Amino acid sequence: MAKAAILIISENVELSDQLSAPLEEGYTVEVVETGAEGLARLEAQASDLVIIDVELPDAEGFEYCARLRESLTDPHTALLLCLKAAHAEGRARAYENGADDCLIYPVEATELLAKVGGMIKHSQSLWQLAKANREAQSPAFQSMTESSHYGAVISFFRGAIACTTQDDLATAFFEVMGQFGLSAALEMRGTQTLTLSAPGEACTQVETEMFRALREAGRLYHFGARTMVNDQHCSFLVRNMPVHDEVAYGHMKDIVAIIIEGLQAAVLSIRRNDLIRLLFDELKTIIAEVHQNFGKDDSRVAQALSRLQQTLPEVHSSLHFLDLNPEQESYFEELLDRSVLETETLVSFLNHLQGKLEQLAGRLRLG
Repeated sequence: MAKAAILIISENVELSDQLSAPLEEGYTVEVVETGAEGLARLEAQASDLVIIDVELPDAEGFEYCARLRESLTDPHTALLLCLKAAHAEGRARAYENGADDCLIYPVEATELLAKVGGMIKHSQSLWQLAKANREAQSPAFQSMTESSHYGAVISFFRGAIACTTQDDLATAFFEVMGQFGLSAALEMRGTQTLTLSAPGEACTQVETEMFRALREAGRLYHFGARTMVNDQHCSFLVRNMPVHDEVAYGHMKDIVAIIIEGLQAAVLSIRRNDLIRLLFDELKTIIAEVHQNFGKDDSRVAQALSRLQQTLPEVHSSLHFLDLNPEQESYFEELLDRSVLETETLVSFLNHLQGKLEQLAGRLRLG
C-alpha cells in the first residue's frame, strides 16, 4: 500500500527538521520553503496532509491557510497549522481560516505522530466515504439520465407521427436532437428530396454530398466524431458524437438508432397521406366526369333508352318489308334486343360505379 503524502511548507530549517524526521519513516514527506512553492506543488500533485508554518516569508500564515483551503481540488486534504507558543491564542483564528488542527512548536515527536496519524486516517476515511457515495450515485444518475433520454424519444415518436408535412417533421427532429446536445443535418427522400441543416435552412454542399455518398453505407456509419444514420427514405448526420466518453457514446448510438426508426415511420406516414390526398383529388375528378356523362339524372341517356325501347316494336313489325327470310328476321330481332339490354346494363353499371366511387371518396375524406 502506498504511503500517505505529507507536504511541509516552512522556511524554518529547524522546524522542518523537527517535523520531517519523525514522519519520514511512515510517510512520504516533501518540504518547500514558500507559500508560492506550496501552491505550485499542490497543483502538480495532491497531498494527504499539508503542514503550514504560520510565519511564511511570502504570505501571512492564517490568510494563506484560508486561500489554500479554497484552492484545493480535494476538499478532504487535511491542513495542520504550526503556531509558536507565543501564538497559541491563534487556534480559534486558525480554525476560522480552514485549518483542521493546530500544532504548537517546539514539537514533541509523540504528539506530532499521534496528531498526524489521526488527521490522515480521518482524511482518508472521508475520501473513501465520498468515493463510495459517488459510486453509489453514478448508476442512479445514469439510470435517471437514460430514463429522461428515452422519455424524450417517446415524445418525439408521438409528435413525429402526428406531423402532416416534412417541414413539421424536420422541426420535431431538430428539437429532439437539441435535447440530446447533438448537432445534426437531415435528409428526407420522397417525390422530392429535402436536405436541411436546421429548420428551414438548407445543408451545405459538402454535407449534401455526404448524404449522397453514404446513404447506402449501412444503418450506422461512424467516421471520427460524426455518424451517418440511414433508413430507406431518410438519413441524418450527427456531427458531434461523444466519442471520448465510451459509456455516453454507446448510449447515443442506441438513441440515434431508435430515432431513425421513428423518423422513417413518420416519413412514410406523410408520403402515404400525400398519396391519399392525391387519390382523393383524382376520384373527385372521376366522379364529376361520371356525373357529367352518365349521371342518374342525365335525361339524355333516359330519353335515348326510351326512344330505343319505343322504336323496337316498330322495327320488329317492319322487318318483313326487307324481304328477309324467317331466319334473317329472327337474327335481326335478337341483335336489336341484345343491344337494348346491353345499353341498359351499361347505364346500370355506371350508376353503380358512381355510387361506389362516392362511398370510397367518403371513406378517404374521413381518413
